[in-house]
Amino acid sequence: MSIENNKLIAEFMGLETPDGCYFEHLTKEGNRELTHHILLEYHTSWDWLMPVVRNVLMTIELDGLYYDTEELRYNTLDCDISGAYKEVVEFIKEYNLRNSMEETEEVSIFDIFININKQNQ
Repeated sequence: MSIENNKLIAEFMGLETPDGCYFEHLTKEGNRELTHHILLEYHTSWDWLMPVVRNVLMTIELDGLYYDTEELRYNTLDCDISGAYKEVVEFIKEYNLRNSMEETEEVSIFDIFININKQNQ
């Protein structure tokens, strides 16, 4: 399960994947590196997970989302990487679901507008 969740996190972080298996990311030193999705370390490394935690908190702040971050903050401060990882994955799944619903609503409203215009012609 962590492999699929790590891929989910990598996509949320905007990492590019030229072939669906390898993700391009920056190392701590700032070098570009390709990592196979099986080797993504979000679930085991704070070096990998903390930028994600930061991105999640900034996304919530900048998008004006209401999302309870208490567990994420508690697990991060308590150095519970498993708990923080679980909260990050849960947020990303909800965030993606919300965005896909908004896209569907936009398409539906657009379709209604087109249908109204066709009826008026």
